[in-house]
Formats: sequence, structure tokens, C-alpha cells
Amino acid sequence: MFTLLRQELYKQIHGKFYIGWGMIMFLFAMLIGWASNKYNIMSGDVYMTRLSGSIQIILIAMVVFVSTIISNEFASGTIKNLLSRQYSRFQVFISKLITILFMYVYLIVITFISTYIGRMIFFKSGHIIWKQLGTNLGAYSLFLLLIASAALLISNVAKSGGAAIGIGVAFIFASQIISQLLSILVSHYHWLKWNPFNFMNVNYQLTIPNTDKMTLLSNNQMILGTVAYSVLFIFIAGFIFKKRNV
Repeated sequence: MFTLLRQELYKQIHGKFYIGWGMIMFLFAMLIGWASNKYNIMSGDVYMTRLSGSIQIILIAMVVFVSTIISNEFASGTIKNLLSRQYSRFQVFISKLITILFMYVYLIVITFISTYIGRMIFFKSGHIIWKQLGTNLGAYSLFLLLIASAALLISNVAKSGGAAIGIGVAFIFASQIISQLLSILVSHYHWLKWNPFNFMNVNYQLTIPNTDKMTLLSNNQMILGTVAYSVLFIFIAGFIFKKRNV
């Protein structure tokens, strides 16, 4: 299992995702830092606590990564090589999940460092409001967990990496629109508050006051529901992966 994980991480570290998206995160943080200082787009504190606004870029990057990490194995036929060894499908699937987590942590660390450097350069300060930063990061991490698990499920149904990426990225924007529209129905039919799209408001509820009046869920319910749906999507994705023909 550890050999499989080491091989998976080695492949990703030496791939385009690891280098390419890391550079994009750094350049984006520098650009936003420069623009924020020159045109007063955001203060230094907001720039830091929102990680220069790069969370949305990380979200897209992770959906692309999650959508292709398994589908590309089937498209290229390399899944046969993995399964022809002593590894089970369960081990392969778990190694993919750990790799996804590793890549997310990598992007967060790169973005944090880049934003901190941008704060020092453009705002002449290294001050960090850790509590607000932690709240924002936790809220968006939960949102990403839900979106990424749904993207993983979709990619296991789709036959090609391109289709998986297209559906995954479209799902990000569509889900936000759908969740807003469903909020109108939730106010009339309270049982609809348990639908998965309502939990895609988790990042708003944990960072914007009074959002619970729209979702009709407490913060604890929102967090637990988000985790529960994410686990469900991952479980279904794993079941489909186990049954797919190679």
C-alpha cells in the first residue's frame, strides 16, 4: 500500500499539475496583491485572511485534478497495470484519495506562502488574523470537500477525462445557482433543507452572518450534513470504481 502511494505521489509531483498550478497560485497572489494595493480592492488584512482570493482558483484546480485522477487511468489503460500487480481496487482507490488530500494541502501551503509574501511586498506588513483565516479556510475546505467528492463521483461515471473536467467545472457554477434557487423553495418546504445543494452554502453560512435564516440549518447541522454527503458520494464513487470494467 505504501509503495502504491509513493508511486502515485511521485507521478503527481513530477507531473504538470504540481508545478503548473503552484506557479499559477503564486502569480495570482502577486497580481491581486499589486492590484489591491494600487486600486484599494481589499485591505491587507482581508487580502491575507482570504488568501488573496485564490480559494476559487484552488477550487477549480482541485475539481480538475479530482476529475482526472481516476478517469485518466482508464482512458490511458494504465489502470490495468495497477490491478495486474498485488494491489486491490480498494487500495488503488484509497491511494487516490490520499493523493487528492496531499495536493489540496500543497496548494493551500503554496497559496499561504505566496499571499504572505504578497502581504510583505505590497502592504509592508506580515500581520495575520489567524482566527479569521482559520474560519475562512475551514469553511471553504468543507465546501471543497463536498464539491470534490461530487466531482469524484461524476468522474467515475464519465468515460473520458475531458468530459469529467467539463462536468466537474460546470457543476461548481451550476451548484451555486441551484442552491440559491432552492433556498426559495426551502423557505416554503422546510424538509428540502436536507437536500445536498443546500449544504453547498456551507462556506457562506460559516463566514457570513444570518445565512442560517436562508438555509434553515444550524452551523453544526451544516457541517455534519456536508461531511455526511461527502462521505456518501465518496462511498458511491468507490463502489462504482470497484465495479468498472478495465
